[in-house]
This record gives sequence, C-alpha cells and structure tokens, in this order.
Amino acid sequence: MKIKTVIRQIISNSVIATLMLNFSACENQTPLAPSNSESQNEIQIISFDNLSPTLNKGSIQDSTVVTVAEGGNLSLTYNYNPDNATDSTDFNGDFEELNPIEFSKDRRVFIKFDVLPGAVDNDTTVYIRLNTQRIDLNFSPHGLVFNKPAKLTIIAGGLNLKKVNTETLALYYDNQDTGQWERMNYETFVVIEEYGYIKIVGAEIPHFSRYALAWSR
Repeated sequence: MKIKTVIRQIISNSVIATLMLNFSACENQTPLAPSNSESQNEIQIISFDNLSPTLNKGSIQDSTVVTVAEGGNLSLTYNYNPDNATDSTDFNGDFEELNPIEFSKDRRVFIKFDVLPGAVDNDTTVYIRLNTQRIDLNFSPHGLVFNKPAKLTIIAGGLNLKKVNTETLALYYDNQDTGQWERMNYETFVVIEEYGYIKIVGAEIPHFSRYALAWSR
C-alpha cells in the first residue's frame, strides 16, 4: 500500500523549546518518505502511561448516522487526569488548537472521523469504540466498505512511547483474513517522544474493522 504524503517529526529534548514557537510550521516541511507499507505478524499497540490500576479498564463509544447524500462525521474525546485519578469524555475547549505540550499534560485522546457524501450506498448508523487504555479502535458495522475512503484524525498525548520503534509507528489495520496487521495510508504523522504525543491526520479508512496506533519490533 503506497503512502501518499507523510510528515514524521521525531522531536528530542533539545528542540522542545523551539517547538512552542515553530510547531505550526512543522507540518509544512518537506515530507519524509517512509518505507512502503508492510504486513506485520506481531505489533505493539500504543498505550497510555501511568494509568491508575482501578480506572480506565473499559471503553467509550459513540455513534452517528451517515447518509448517502451528505456523509457524516463523528468525534470522540477522552481525558484522564493522573493528579486526581479521574477521567471523563468532556473537554471544554478545542483539542486541535492545543499545542503538544499543553495537550499532553493529561492522558488525552481526540478522535475525528469523516465520511464523504456518496461513500455509502444506504443511510447507515455507524459506531466507534475506543479502548481507554490504548489507542485501539473498533468500527462497526464490521465489514462496511466505503465507496470513497473515510478520513480519520487521531491526536493523543500522555502516551507511553518508551522503547517504541518510531520507524514502524503507524496506524495499522487488523486483517483477520490473513492474521496480520497492515499499515494504512495517511497525510500527516507527527510524533513527539518526550511528551508522548502523536498526531495523525487524514488516515484512510476504506472499510470498518479494528484499527490501532502501533509499532513493530
């Protein structure tokens, strides 16, 4: 599977100070071309760091109706505060406007899913379920195929990126027919290891299944 346009920023401690002034320009730099997509027999799904052992063991879910004429969109937000060990799906603000350092103070994830007009043959209720301990998404009805790929945005902070191989970090699809995980196309991918921050924009979702932010050894 050919990656169309990719920007990967692996940012170390030495440039964090510069990040606050220049982050808006990071995504406009000349894209770096990763290796071609590949199937993986074993992957490690990215998880949140320092979670309470008594909280966040479930999932959150939302749904919307996607129509033939207008398509549709759906957003999920999840926020976990490690200072007082509380979590919620409410956030007063705009996740997309927060800079990476501010975003990553708590364990946060923002999911936005967009379906284009004409992508479905019939009006359909669609569901997204997010695991609250790791970036693991299940879309249903399972097996729904789009006439035009849907688009997925994921912004997550406070992730555990220790010992992660960032060269293989990507959005993967669980291909149950082959028993392998396969990389998906995307437009922009930003990683800031120091703050456990990942932003992926324009990931293509051709059909419903299980998807995850993950890496291979």
